[in-house]
Amino acid sequence: MASLSSRKVAILTEEGFEQVELTSPKAALEAAGATVHVISPKSGTIKAWDKTNWGIEINVDSS
Repeated sequence: MASLSSRKVAILTEEGFEQVELTSPKAALEAAGATVHVISPKSGTIKAWDKTNWGIEINVDSS
Protein backbone atom coordinates (compact mmCIF):
# COMPACT_ATOMS: atom_id res chain seq x y z
CA MET A 1 0.00 0.00 0.00
CA ALA A 2 1.25 3.49 -0.81
CA SER A 3 2.25 5.79 2.02
CA LEU A 4 -0.71 7.60 3.54
CA SER A 5 1.24 9.72 6.00
CA SER A 6 -0.38 13.10 6.64
CA ARG A 7 -3.74 11.69 5.43
CA LYS A 8 -6.83 11.58 7.64
CA VAL A 9 -9.44 8.87 7.13
CA ALA A 10 -12.88 8.64 8.73
CA ILE A 11 -14.58 5.31 9.33
CA LEU A 12 -18.32 5.71 9.77
CA THR A 13 -19.91 2.96 11.85
CA GLU A 14 -22.57 2.10 14.42
CA GLU A 15 -23.10 -0.27 17.35
CA GLY A 16 -23.09 -3.89 16.15
CA PHE A 17 -20.63 -3.48 13.26
CA GLU A 18 -18.88 -6.64 12.07
CA GLN A 19 -15.60 -6.62 14.01
CA VAL A 20 -13.25 -7.77 11.23
CA GLU A 21 -14.81 -5.32 8.74
CA LEU A 22 -13.60 -2.39 10.84
CA THR A 23 -10.46 -3.63 12.57
CA SER A 24 -8.67 -5.03 9.50
CA PRO A 25 -9.05 -1.94 7.26
CA LYS A 26 -8.31 0.36 10.21
CA ALA A 27 -5.08 -1.51 10.99
CA ALA A 28 -4.01 -1.48 7.33
CA LEU A 29 -4.66 2.25 7.01
CA GLU A 30 -2.73 3.00 10.20
CA ALA A 31 0.15 0.77 9.06
CA ALA A 32 0.32 2.84 5.87
CA GLY A 33 0.60 6.00 7.96
CA ALA A 34 -2.96 7.36 7.91
CA THR A 35 -4.63 8.91 10.93
CA VAL A 36 -7.92 7.04 11.34
CA HIS A 37 -10.95 8.47 13.15
CA VAL A 38 -13.99 6.37 14.10
CA ILE A 39 -17.20 8.35 13.66
CA SER A 40 -20.56 7.15 15.02
CA PRO A 41 -23.92 8.61 16.05
CA LYS A 42 -23.23 7.16 19.52
CA SER A 43 -20.48 8.77 21.59
CA GLY A 44 -18.07 6.95 23.91
CA THR A 45 -17.65 3.36 22.78
CA ILE A 46 -19.49 1.01 20.44
CA LYS A 47 -19.58 -2.79 20.49
CA ALA A 48 -18.53 -5.00 17.62
CA TRP A 49 -20.27 -8.18 16.53
CA ASP A 50 -17.81 -11.07 16.14
CA LYS A 51 -19.38 -13.88 14.11
CA THR A 52 -21.91 -15.21 16.65
CA ASN A 53 -21.49 -13.01 19.70
CA TRP A 54 -20.51 -9.55 20.89
CA GLY A 55 -16.85 -8.73 20.37
CA ILE A 56 -14.59 -5.86 21.32
CA GLU A 57 -15.53 -2.28 22.12
CA ILE A 58 -14.09 0.51 19.97
CA ASN A 59 -13.63 4.10 21.11
CA VAL A 60 -15.56 6.66 19.08
CA ASP A 61 -13.50 9.71 18.15
CA SER A 62 -16.44 11.88 17.14
CA SER A 63 -20.20 11.63 17.15
